[in-house]
Amino acid sequence: MRKNPSYGAVRRAPRAAAVVLTAAGLMAAGLAAPATARPPIGPVKNLTAAVTKPGASYRIAADWSDLTGAVSYKVTLATAGGAVITSDTVTTSDWTVPTTRPVNTQVKVTVVPMSSTRKGRAASVTRTLPDLTAPLGTYDVSWTGVDTTVSQLTLTDDLSLPANITREINWGEPGGVFEPWSSGTSLNHGYPAPAARYVPQVRLTDEHDNTVTLNLHAVVIGDTAAPVGAYTTGHSAKVWARFSPVTLTQSELTDDFSPANKVVRVVDWGDGTVPTVWATGLTVSHVYTIGGPFSPKVALADEAGNTTTVEAAGVTVLVDNLAPKLTLTIPKVGLNQVRSWKVLKGKVTDAGVGVGKVRIRVVQKRGTVWYSYLPAKKTWVRGGSTRVKAMKLAGLARVAPSANGVWQFRLVNLRKGTLVIQDSAADKILNRSKIFTRQQALKKY
Repeated sequence: MRKNPSYGAVRRAPRAAAVVLTAAGLMAAGLAAPATARPPIGPVKNLTAAVTKPGASYRIAADWSDLTGAVSYKVTLATAGGAVITSDTVTTSDWTVPTTRPVNTQVKVTVVPMSSTRKGRAASVTRTLPDLTAPLGTYDVSWTGVDTTVSQLTLTDDLSLPANITREINWGEPGGVFEPWSSGTSLNHGYPAPAARYVPQVRLTDEHDNTVTLNLHAVVIGDTAAPVGAYTTGHSAKVWARFSPVTLTQSELTDDFSPANKVVRVVDWGDGTVPTVWATGLTVSHVYTIGGPFSPKVALADEAGNTTTVEAAGVTVLVDNLAPKLTLTIPKVGLNQVRSWKVLKGKVTDAGVGVGKVRIRVVQKRGTVWYSYLPAKKTWVRGGSTRVKAMKLAGLARVAPSANGVWQFRLVNLRKGTLVIQDSAADKILNRSKIFTRQQALKKY
């Protein structure tokens, strides 16, 4: 029979047709190939960037209009040269970021709308970090009678030279206003003769109108009386060194001129530690590190320099050098049975600050192999051929006893073999007992 020379073509034609028909069939059926996410419509509109400086660093708050089709926005803060300072991806139409770049640096915020992995058209805005820092100055105030001198100690600014900083002073008298301080580093002023308290102020303004007003030390004329204070000592029945806090509570603090919050308080606890300023609050606490009788004292000084010292009630501090006493409860029946040792029990007492934790390590020899117990995982692992090696590998369990000193610790999957328990205890200032070892052969379940 003669072969059909076009047989191969005839066989191949339906394949090509099938491909064509498949695409055509999809179109005829109204179906489309899986769509790829389109980029959102752009560009981003109404992009703004506000620059503030609430602290040591600038804060840039960018804001823009929501863009239809955008799932997220990639936001970048960069230098004018294009070096990226920081970037982020957000799903809202705002972004706030801090920067420590110096004043007068040009920064650019760029927002790129994103739809899945496709980018839309970006928008950018450039800002120059402005001078938003007020000048800094320190001043000393001294007076004799009514004659007062204000002296400038330092004057600095991040951009303006000291000569270009405007200085003004208000001497704090009723109805007083700021007056120019045009030259020199000191000014003199005479207050009225009657006894009174005045608070002078200095106002500083740099070349970019950043202003700060400083309240100086008060001038107190005619004040010769020291402050009056009363303090009580509070503590537990027994005060232990390195453990018990002793609290001073202020019940009274008055002065004829200075407000109570302007009276300087310095506490001397009487144990050789450096006296410390009691800055705020009505209570202050201290933990003594040595034993003995101590009398806390509070030194008071008002704004006129009048001083007095108030002594609070004394306190006797005890020293705890005793370690806790620990016992392990031995089963009265079934001494060689596994079930009698599944829960280790005991009691611990302390004559000092109180018990902290009981510390336990457990190993067991099964046949010729030692196993170490891991409390955190509640499982046993091979510990080697010696008890010493196994004990080093065993985990340390720290068990808190009950209020009456009873403690217990459960062993999971304990088996027959030679059980070895090492336990000790520590009090709350880490005085430790000796390590006790108990070895017991377990022959029955």
